[in-house]
Amino acid sequence: MRLRINKKQSLISFLILFFMMILQFPAITAVNSIKKNSLKVNGVNGTVWKGSASEISSDEIYLRQTKWEIVPSELLKGNLTFNISTYPFNGQLKFNLNLDIMNNLSATDIEGNFPNDTLEIIAPFLGVSSEIDMNIKSLSLNNKGINQLEGQILLNNLVMKGISNRVLGSYKIDLFERNGEIYGSIDDVSGEVDIAATISLTLSGKYIIDGAVSEKQNTSNQVRTILSFLGAENENGQRSFRFEGEI
Repeated sequence: MRLRINKKQSLISFLILFFMMILQFPAITAVNSIKKNSLKVNGVNGTVWKGSASEISSDEIYLRQTKWEIVPSELLKGNLTFNISTYPFNGQLKFNLNLDIMNNLSATDIEGNFPNDTLEIIAPFLGVSSEIDMNIKSLSLNNKGINQLEGQILLNNLVMKGISNRVLGSYKIDLFERNGEIYGSIDDVSGEVDIAATISLTLSGKYIIDGAVSEKQNTSNQVRTILSFLGAENENGQRSFRFEGEI
């Protein structure tokens, strides 16, 4: 009987020690084991489960003051979930990052804001400058790219640099997934022109922006002149436009 008790106590002690070792597993050890030539990480502190890094960079991505903390309740569901906060592109971003038992990667409750030069850095081909407020409910990835996206992006102080340096106001983009593709609607919030448009994005990175734009009472003469190049107005005073390309 005493032998059984000793074995049981030894097993419990071992499990407690093993669990504590996992909880205290240094983050720097994990970083060094996965670090690639393009990935640079500095100022790592804490453990895999709760820690921070002063700098993370890879190619054109640069993150400052990144912090992470595991969500213990998700472990019981077989998910590895972290609360993450970071400062990319002189903005700030926080979200939940989840890896499930099928190795599917997703993010939820993505909230962030970025200065007006961010779009010029990540998508210079658009020729657009805008402050960005992001509120994405969910985003899922597979080996081909984004396969699920739902949420809203607010563009403040929008400037279409290929057309004019004048600030056109604020516009919102509502995003959702349908049949394996990403769709969205674009509407004005307090803009200088009235926009009603849709956007679609395929897994291969091809995008189409299709819609109509019309003048408002506060539309400047400069913008009215620019709109005239889109063609004649329809019976509702709208001019159609369409942009397409590949990211």
